[in-house]
Amino acid sequence: MRAFLLLAMSIPLVSGAQSIELKRTNTPITIDGVLDQTWALADSAYDFMQYFPFDSSLAEAQTTAKILYDNNYIYVLGIMENKPGKRDYVTPSFRRDFRGEANDGFTVIFDAFKDHTNGVVFGINPFGV
Repeated sequence: MRAFLLLAMSIPLVSGAQSIELKRTNTPITIDGVLDQTWALADSAYDFMQYFPFDSSLAEAQTTAKILYDNNYIYVLGIMENKPGKRDYVTPSFRRDFRGEANDGFTVIFDAFKDHTNGVVFGINPFGV
């Protein structure tokens, strides 16, 4: 089973991240959770590592991230794979701005100044928080 996440943010375009190439699209993107041909143009980030219980191995349930932009928005697509069977998500808090290293979730950080210090974080967990 796959879960899809698509965020559209109306912010000025800044230089892309180091691990994924930001590509422009002229095709309108519909935010509907459907992976259409427009996304074939996008570069992918994958083979993410897990934080917990070991931070030195690949995540058991992998994620693929893609990113595109147009004149108005930056579009981020996350394809999160689920392990078969019952899913016990780890989310100890629904508070805003809590530290979430040991939580299941999908987070995008825009390092607009490319200084590895200042960034804007957008994220979501399996419960939509």
